[in-house]
Amino acid sequence: MPLSTFGPDPATYNRWLQRSLNTVLRASLVVDGRRGPETVKKIKEFQRKKGLDPNGEIGMMTEDALAAAAGEVPPTFGQNFRFPGAVNGTAEQALKLLEKGTKPVLLNDDAVALDRTLFIDVRMNGAAPEVLAWRAPVAGWAPGPLEPTRTDVVRLNSSDQLEALLQAKDTLVRRGDRLPSDWQHAVKRRGVSDVYISERSPKRTLKEHVAAARALEHRYDPERTRIFNGLPRIDSERSLVDQIVALGLRLDQEPAFRQLAQQIHDVETAAQRPLDVAEKSAILEELQNGSNDTIVLVAHSQDGNIRLPGGEWITPKELAEIQRPGAPPRAFVLFSCDTGTVNGATAGVGEILLASRVAANVIAPPGPIDARPIPTLLSRFLTGEETLGDVFTGAWSYSISLRLEGVLPAQASERGR
Repeated sequence: MPLSTFGPDPATYNRWLQRSLNTVLRASLVVDGRRGPETVKKIKEFQRKKGLDPNGEIGMMTEDALAAAAGEVPPTFGQNFRFPGAVNGTAEQALKLLEKGTKPVLLNDDAVALDRTLFIDVRMNGAAPEVLAWRAPVAGWAPGPLEPTRTDVVRLNSSDQLEALLQAKDTLVRRGDRLPSDWQHAVKRRGVSDVYISERSPKRTLKEHVAAARALEHRYDPERTRIFNGLPRIDSERSLVDQIVALGLRLDQEPAFRQLAQQIHDVETAAQRPLDVAEKSAILEELQNGSNDTIVLVAHSQDGNIRLPGGEWITPKELAEIQRPGAPPRAFVLFSCDTGTVNGATAGVGEILLASRVAANVIAPPGPIDARPIPTLLSRFLTGEETLGDVFTGAWSYSISLRLEGVLPAQASERGR
């Protein structure tokens, strides 16, 4: 697949690199734009301080850490960027180039997607919003606030202006505060996809944006999908009452859970697709080493912990300990209360899963959910006729997408910011 390569002018980038290293390490590098032996030596010193591989190369993790420590954003498109020409290669080669410091490398279709995406920053000042629109260059959000004095930033004074800018766009990427209702209506009138970026996590590339969106297009494939049922089951060796007690639920809910368990069992029978019993070891193994495109977990959560009917718990700490940079670009659906909260005092389960890089996209609810629609939703998905996004995103949940950064549609949690 052909690639288009975009990157900052090397001398400009190296001057930023040398300035940043001088600031952080109190070094005395000559800021001449040349990455000589002394500059490489300081890069390795910085990497060791941050616990990174001291290879002397500037990959994405090193760049992000240095930008945060120095407080200076690296050069981007519009800031002495140049186009060194096209490179023929594959997506795998593109990722290798990214790690070597050529940033960013976009597939051609990603570049098209970028051209049809508008980025805005929303800050509420009383009842009046300050909305800054940015024609994103090549990557996603850079660290730090937008400056209205920049030539690539436009201040919007009305929802009509926003609607006009969206005429030729497919996607609105939004960060900061929620838009007022009249601005939201303007977005809906244009019919664009509205996604919200969590500011808890580092920046990411458009390539990851696209991977997360594509994960929502997955359909049920028995060879590539795993569905865990963590609710009380009628075919369990443990009694339904014992399972309810293990989950920390009220015993007076036993009739409702018996009916729900029967309905889920009927869905399995009709589809001839038995669901996996949600056992802690099996779930953690799938997250750490599994190769499925789609994972669905139906379970009860309490105080940030995922509780299972066998009496086991999965804690946020255990999920955070899973680190998997090489995970397939898969989607993880969580039918579990409060697992989709963002920007709260502590990280939500969905945020943790993304930070651990076990999935490209997580679909989860920001608050309590009604379990009664679960059999219908599972039945729809198991037919293979509808996409993951069509079935599982809606009023009860939203997509928290992208490794390292949360991206949420308009149903963003009121618990955020």
